[in-house]
Amino acid sequence: MAQRVAIPVKGKPGTMFIPAIGKEVTQIDSREDDIYDSVGLPSGSTATGTERKWFDSLSDKNKQHTNLSKSHRILGGHELSLTRIGVAVRSLTGNAAVIGINDVKRILENGACDFQIGKRDIGEGPAIKFQSGYGLAGGTVETANNVVSNGVPSAAAAPTLAVPQDVSEDDDIYGRIVFPDASWLTTALWGTAYATFTLDVRLVVTNYWHGIVRKPLGK
Repeated sequence: MAQRVAIPVKGKPGTMFIPAIGKEVTQIDSREDDIYDSVGLPSGSTATGTERKWFDSLSDKNKQHTNLSKSHRILGGHELSLTRIGVAVRSLTGNAAVIGINDVKRILENGACDFQIGKRDIGEGPAIKFQSGYGLAGGTVETANNVVSNGVPSAAAAPTLAVPQDVSEDDDIYGRIVFPDASWLTTALWGTAYATFTLDVRLVVTNYWHGIVRKPLGK
């Protein structure tokens, strides 16, 4: 009987043992895509120090708001070469909360973000810094509403990381948006003491980690 060219390895999807070279070879499926998660904020006054953590609580979320199934981890067997981190205020959630431009600006200009892979910092700064490349463009005739996105709604125009960051299924990933005080804006400096902001409607903010997603064939 002729020797088989390749033998599937049990328990390792996409992996073949090649007798001729005595090695295992894993066939990889690659695509450019995102891992993402979303957090919600209520309408009304937002207290200083309010924070929301992405990738932390995934319970009952569906595909429009997250594509992860385990807190702080990408899907099993997957790898991500991270090239861009984006933060986007969703323009509508359901049919009740149509977001106006003022609420978008309140989130992006008052929020501070930080992101880590394990204990390694990979990004921090005001939320408006993290352009996703996603969003709507154009005009609207809706009363008191505008079409707005964080930066140009073009993936090609969104800033990228100078050095791609590798994420495996064994790495913990963290993302956070927090709304600190701005107490340095005193009455003497500012004309009035800094006050926290108020959201007109409840809203959702999504964090996108964009890059090359790889997984074994058959996984």
